[in-house]
Amino acid sequence: MAPRRRRGNVSPTLLAFGRQLHRYREEAGLTQESLGRRANHGRGVTSQCVGQAESGRTRCTREFAEAMDRELKAGGRLLQLWDDLVLGAVYPS
Repeated sequence: MAPRRRRGNVSPTLLAFGRQLHRYREEAGLTQESLGRRANHGRGVTSQCVGQAESGRTRCTREFAEAMDRELKAGGRLLQLWDDLVLGAVYPS
């Protein structure tokens, strides 16, 4: 029998931020790839970066949250969530 892989712990606060990011992206009709390409005034981020933030597997930067908020026209709500949830969150293990 193969050994079971240990799943990393996901911070509930990072997951909550990620779920909201996912919801805003879906409402905008964008894929992770298209959102990533559009971010940072066209300089972009990878779709993997967007996916990791959505799944709570990484603690994104405030600059990332600003770029996502701007592209998704979230009116500062993602930034507020970042301040409330992500700023003090522990990094996933």
